Amino acid sequence: MAFYADSQLMGEVLVDRCGAVQPGAQSLCFGNNLSGSAGFPGIIDEVRLCDGVRGFAAFALEINSISHVWERMERPCPMKITCTNLGTQPLSAANMTFITDGVAQTFIFPDLAPGASNVNEFGPDTSLKPGTYTLEVVMGKGSSRVSRTQEYQIVGRRRQMLPVIIEGAELADLPMLQRLACTHWTGISMDDAPYLGTANKSRPLLVRPKLEAGLQYGLRAVAALDHDPIMLSRGLRKVGRDGKEYSPPQVNAAPLNAAQLVAACGNMFTLYYRNCGTWCGTMLGSSPLSQTQPGFSKLEADTYRKFSGQEIPAEIQGDAVDWHKMPGFPQDRMVPDDHPILQYYRWYWSEGNGWKAVNEAWHLAYERRKQDRADTWIMHHPSVRQPSKAGAFSAVANIGDQSLDSRDPLMAGLCMDQQIAMSAAHGHEMGIYGILPLSWERGLVAPKGAEGTAEAILAQDRVSPLQRISMAPAILKEN
Repeated sequence: MAFYADSQLMGEVLVDRCGAVQPGAQSLCFGNNLSGSAGFPGIIDEVRLCDGVRGFAAFALEINSISHVWERMERPCPMKITCTNLGTQPLSAANMTFITDGVAQTFIFPDLAPGASNVNEFGPDTSLKPGTYTLEVVMGKGSSRVSRTQEYQIVGRRRQMLPVIIEGAELADLPMLQRLACTHWTGISMDDAPYLGTANKSRPLLVRPKLEAGLQYGLRAVAALDHDPIMLSRGLRKVGRDGKEYSPPQVNAAPLNAAQLVAACGNMFTLYYRNCGTWCGTMLGSSPLSQTQPGFSKLEADTYRKFSGQEIPAEIQGDAVDWHKMPGFPQDRMVPDDHPILQYYRWYWSEGNGWKAVNEAWHLAYERRKQDRADTWIMHHPSVRQPSKAGAFSAVANIGDQSLDSRDPLMAGLCMDQQIAMSAAHGHEMGIYGILPLSWERGLVAPKGAEGTAEAILAQDRVSPLQRISMAPAILKEN
């Protein structure tokens, strides 16, 4: 039900429980009650019966905006104001006025034929101080006056600081993330990305309110993408020496169509989100290379033969080669550069596994489609534990350790040392980042009964010994 006064919509409500209108036993009447004792003392003019809500104005105004929250000084996507001529006569010499923050801008609207529409744009002034503002769009005068309003918000910019990204947080977690000193959250998931989830052309519009909610809490959005499921679904699976697929299945990134598939994913994702100012980074999560086993498909065997002129060494069966079981292995462990196994693994870890080409494909697709987005970055997540050869990530701007599943502080430090060495060997100013779990394994941090254990933990131990110890927010803030 909708109520209008002088062509202006005064209020409307949709009540699902009413159901369909049922035929009555009495005649249809206006301005009376069921008993017929309260007739309308006057004349009702211009009665129209319509299937649905219809306006009574000569023209309609509609404000569409894909964003309603912007950082201060951010270049906003303009709001689109659509005017449609609902009359039977051409609309000419009309004025449209934009009013915001007490400032009015008026211009002559172009002539509109009956039923025609025209779209104008309004770009909010994000140089204004943070706060909530209202845009009012007005057309016409007197009884033909039509206006529409749209609220939008400008939030303060955060100063440049070390990014702290929390992964796996939900909307309900946003209020507490600031206390954890977080600056970013993985607000864009696989379900929000084309090819990877349920995304379609309207998906970014559905995701934006969630991202804007994060921005209101000072958190910018990072996309956490994992291409493994779609690559496995397209048949990109590794096989062992026996020609059978590994169990659990492993992604085979060596074929050319693997890089082409990921390039298509990067292309569509960038097209979807390049106009989303709150998106500032992408975490490309692929199979941990430390768990990757060599593949023995015909393509991989032919590629290595073309590279080296040799077959894949027989000692390589899938798992790591145990040097204790290798006959004639040097006692000083100094392996010559032309050793067949060393030669194979150098090729495999640098280019043979295919992940270098796959990550470059996503990055290059992003570069082609990003337009003027120069503030976004790409991280390969996770990169590798104990890298065998630098340079396997080429165009990716940032690499990370893989200590998340260990929950071991010493392992975390060791992995970071290795990443620093790998970054230095890369030669392209590659950035590094650390994955820091919010809880640690109890036995690796403060074993039960250890001297100096906090009283709060001792009290909990008397009830039920803790298996993990959470990281205090103060530790993140101090670091």
